[in-house]
Amino acid sequence: MDSSTLSTSAFNEEVSHFKEENPGYDFELEIISWQYGFQKIVQSVKHGSGPDIVQLGNSWIGALSMIDSFDPLEGSKIELDKNNFFPAAFEMGFMPRSEKLIAVPWLLDGRIFYYNRKMLEKAGFKLEENTTWDGMMDLFKQIKSAKMMPFCCFRFSESMILQEILPWIWNFGGDVFSPDFSRIIIDEPSSFEGIKRYFELLTDYSITHDGVIMESLYDRFFSTNDFVFISGQSWPLFVFFNSLSPEYKNDVVQKINIMHRPAGPANNQSFIGGSLLAVPKYSRNKEAACRFLNYLVSTESQVRYAMSAGAHPANIFAFEKMAEKMSLDADILTALIYNSRSYPNHPLWSLIDNQLSHVFVGLLNKIFAGSYTENELRSRLSELRENLEFLVSL
Repeated sequence: MDSSTLSTSAFNEEVSHFKEENPGYDFELEIISWQYGFQKIVQSVKHGSGPDIVQLGNSWIGALSMIDSFDPLEGSKIELDKNNFFPAAFEMGFMPRSEKLIAVPWLLDGRIFYYNRKMLEKAGFKLEENTTWDGMMDLFKQIKSAKMMPFCCFRFSESMILQEILPWIWNFGGDVFSPDFSRIIIDEPSSFEGIKRYFELLTDYSITHDGVIMESLYDRFFSTNDFVFISGQSWPLFVFFNSLSPEYKNDVVQKINIMHRPAGPANNQSFIGGSLLAVPKYSRNKEAACRFLNYLVSTESQVRYAMSAGAHPANIFAFEKMAEKMSLDADILTALIYNSRSYPNHPLWSLIDNQLSHVFVGLLNKIFAGSYTENELRSRLSELRENLEFLVSL
């Protein structure tokens, strides 16, 4: 498991609770960075030995299913009710183009629009409840004319940038694939328009922070009044806005809020991703692994772990219990999650993800350097489509 999403002390607490209820089990926790996690699992499958439970990134499911890494969970000792999970999260665990569930969602992370309501109120601006992107651009224009900075962007890594860009593509009616996965449509007009509009936001209305890491950006947004909006991850809600969290920040709660994602011409969907738990085929302790997996996704364990680790639980009932302690409009957060999508469920998605992310990070770097042009975007998308078409044809 990965140290960036796992609080070791919180996880060990769950192990202790499980062992109290199920004596006779021994545990060994192995922490691996996300950078090497996929490779580690592939090597374990190849050699037929490794951990009895693994934590997966949701973009890995397609590739791992192609090398027959996991048995379907149906008929195993896993006792799951899909109604306990957010629909988009539960769907992440299925093998591509099948009804075989091979992994269970554990922790989530979504894209959230945060705004500084104190700055808006002081300047006399009002945020419409169900605004569109056109409406937001008008508001950004007014904010900028008032000598305030509307938005902040930072240099995304290749592992994060698609989570930001995909909703723009979807909400303008585009996608990576056609609905039947037969064509790459990343450069078609609707997809192009969504990406173009996002880059226009960055070039016209954003502070761009070269090299600013995500946590530093949140610290700056929450502690200063430098800019009004950011698009960020959902985990800060479970840390800074949770009244039972040791990291609860009352000063942040007083000025920061979240909003419904502005609607594009086609939709107002957001992105949801996260990590899942699975029992590999090579596991020599499958019954015990399934029992522990059931425990980790239970409401009781999810509430306790998420509270201690500052994480976003995949279990709906755990989420609802935590939302009761949040100092914000939890209905907005709930609606955002229910109206979210994840990565396309394609067996080659991890490779496609790499290609897309590399191109978009390159274009973002052009924005940082002040050399981005719309013509270059059009050219790169056309080239990207050709490369992806070749990749999926193999």
